[in-house]
Amino acid sequence: MRTNSGSLVELKVESFKLEGGTCASFTFENLPWCLSSSVVGEWVMKGGGCEKENVPLAYSSNNGACKYQLGTMIGSYLWKTSPLSMVTEGQTWTRVSGLCASPTVFDWSLTLVTSSEGGLMIV
Repeated sequence: MRTNSGSLVELKVESFKLEGGTCASFTFENLPWCLSSSVVGEWVMKGGGCEKENVPLAYSSNNGACKYQLGTMIGSYLWKTSPLSMVTEGQTWTRVSGLCASPTVFDWSLTLVTSSEGGLMIV
């Protein structure tokens, strides 16, 4: 946890683990990412950590053959639940290189846990 001031929560997201899905591989770039919430039930995630401004979220697929970016990801979460489950719908990622589909639209369901795999809760 980077910040928890009562009006702002900021978390540094250092890695992702994907489970399920149909793609062979994803490599997430511009890590760490910063997840912040200043309104109960809503969150924003951006690339480059919480210290940097205007760094897009990015990932590559197919062993780096295709790269995609998204300025910021926005979504919702259920307050006072552990582990923290977050959802986002219809996030459009723009292809920046490769011959893969563009744009790519994702609906994400994220569960945040600490590096020791303990549950995370915003209260």
